[in-house]
Amino acid sequence: MMTDLSPVTLQVSLVAKAAGDLALTYLAKGFSTHSKGGADFATEADDAVDAFLRKELSQNFPGTDFLTEETAPDEYVSFIEKERLWVIDPIDGTTNFSRGSTHFAISIALVEKGRPVLGVVYLPLEQKLYSAERNTQSSRLNDLPIQVSQVSALQEALVCCDWSWEIEKRTATHQALAKILSSVRAVECRGSAASDIASVASGNIDAYFNYGLKPWDCAAALLIAEKAGAGIMSLQGNEWSVFSPDLLVTNGKIDAELHHYFL
Repeated sequence: MMTDLSPVTLQVSLVAKAAGDLALTYLAKGFSTHSKGGADFATEADDAVDAFLRKELSQNFPGTDFLTEETAPDEYVSFIEKERLWVIDPIDGTTNFSRGSTHFAISIALVEKGRPVLGVVYLPLEQKLYSAERNTQSSRLNDLPIQVSQVSALQEALVCCDWSWEIEKRTATHQALAKILSSVRAVECRGSAASDIASVASGNIDAYFNYGLKPWDCAAALLIAEKAGAGIMSLQGNEWSVFSPDLLVTNGKIDAELHHYFL
């Protein structure tokens, strides 16, 4: 790993902003959609931004492999051991994007053997750029340091979740919510894992969980959250990686109390 990743982060941030501009052109002119199976779908913008990011990052950082939402194979376990891997979600929160909501993000992470070493999450309509590197001790929002919230009482916590496309995982989410609803202040579902995990990093929410994460949903945001002081764990209590589908991310102060609802 490079000792100083800040020049890489700067370049990736510029690419993410350019990708955001591209996504916004589709919001302005309209776009088609296509099914990915079941309730899942993608838009013309997802495909265009995905292609743009792969092209730009290949030119700037040749020789690094890609795992992206729109090009990933059905089975990608072999990617776990990749020494250097770009993990990308061109538009995280496609449903929100397709409905004109501001809550969607472009997510770019550089991953080494399942652990992110660089992460950039950009919300183009909100003009929020989150970033972090493994070899530093802070995360940033628009170049200003951020930290997780100081909420330490579960009954004061704002918790976010998401619904997987898989019915079994939706059922697990429903069962977990039934357990925790009476113990927290509020529960929301905002529809963008990258944006929500980054919101844990900036203290806007206190915890986030998901039973159906893909690496591209969370790789960049997990590093941003970790460097802002978040606690990250598998819902089953195992060591986490970006390839762990079931994760809980908290402000590090309510993790033990909240985690037992999932065991």
